Amino acid sequence: MAGGGGVNGGNDQASLDGSIPRADDVTVRPYAAYKDSGQEWIGHIPTTWDVKPVKAVATCNDDVLDESTRSNHRISYIEISDVDSIAGVTASTDMEFASAPSRARRLVKDGDVIVSTVRTYLRAIAPMRNPATNTVVSTGFAVFRPRHIVPAFLAYIFRAEFLIAEIIARSVGVSYPAINASEISRLFIPVPPSAEQSAIAAFLDRETGKIDALVAEQERLMALLKEKRQAVISQAVTKGLNLNVKMKPSGVEWLGDVPQGWRVGHIKRFCRQITDGAHISPVTEGGVFDFVSTKDIDDNGINFSDCLKTSPESYEYMISTGCRPYVGDVLFSKDGTIGRAALVIDDHEFAVASSLIIIRPNKNIFYSRYLFWLLQSAVVLAQVECFVKGAGLPRLSIQNLLKVIGVLPPMVEQVEIACESARPRYPMPIADNLLSGLKYSAFRWGPDRRR
Repeated sequence: MAGGGGVNGGNDQASLDGSIPRADDVTVRPYAAYKDSGQEWIGHIPTTWDVKPVKAVATCNDDVLDESTRSNHRISYIEISDVDSIAGVTASTDMEFASAPSRARRLVKDGDVIVSTVRTYLRAIAPMRNPATNTVVSTGFAVFRPRHIVPAFLAYIFRAEFLIAEIIARSVGVSYPAINASEISRLFIPVPPSAEQSAIAAFLDRETGKIDALVAEQERLMALLKEKRQAVISQAVTKGLNLNVKMKPSGVEWLGDVPQGWRVGHIKRFCRQITDGAHISPVTEGGVFDFVSTKDIDDNGINFSDCLKTSPESYEYMISTGCRPYVGDVLFSKDGTIGRAALVIDDHEFAVASSLIIIRPNKNIFYSRYLFWLLQSAVVLAQVECFVKGAGLPRLSIQNLLKVIGVLPPMVEQVEIACESARPRYPMPIADNLLSGLKYSAFRWGPDRRR
């Protein structure tokens, strides 16, 4: 390689034993000389590389589906929700042109890269690899077609963190940030000689392939651990922690016996209030207060960092209609992803969307943390699954949640079970930031072609 630069990715065998390689484990061999790229977000590059605007190496939105297309012509339609920031295109919908949305217009070919120009924070970017000839993508994508650049290299550089961050930073709008395709075309990118582009792309194919194998194994282990975790929770909230306790019939055939002294009944009997969130769109202009929906609930609780903000006036209205949770309430998702639960642990002021149910337990008899774990047990989730309606967007109505049966131990045992359920049992390693680190190294230094 010119200048002696490159990176050494190490052993070609993917590690599937649970050990996590790090991006900085890649051996970096710097070039002999560098120059300022002239672009702050790129930094210095090897002297043999160029810096060019995207439009100098790729065209944008070349082909569209003609309005005169036959109404019965079938297309394979890809919208923004069908594209994952890591996995790429994950789904498509087969339909006739007559029933397709008006935004189903952009045609793609092998080697194209589709880049979302709306809701850019979703990072919906993907290379098109041998798409079906009838593949059509939303006009919410900009379709870049490589002309004077190696297609695989263009695909990777659009997924490099420095370029994604610049696209997001230049997007305009709060609740629906967007950027013009022409502005993306004007962004500068590093352009190595063609041979190095091919070598970098091959290096990233090889290294990301290892990571994909590792992630797949980790996901399999995570699924097994979650099953085990749910089984432990279910055992605790239906049978208790004392294996020698006397049991009694629960009166519910599928539940079996429960410890003596425990109550069995509809969860609503043990709660002060069960309601859902706002059925109006939040006013985001002048937004100050957090507006939380299902997407903001994860395994760590409520993620306020990426949620929408609503105006003081809109927030006051939501409070008046019972859409503000309080300490001790439990949130339960009912639209889209069903069954996510989060405990409200502090007096943070926020309102919730209609996709979430607010469950307020009677604190005299129902311990909030026990309710949180009960809602994650197989006993509850199996009942919930029977009530879910809808294929495209699954929904659980409040009326059906009110039919769910739960088990209520004495308060002391609720506290003990909640503490035991919260106790960590299993390590859950993840390959965090490894992929982006590898891409950064390769784009900056180039691959080691001495292998």
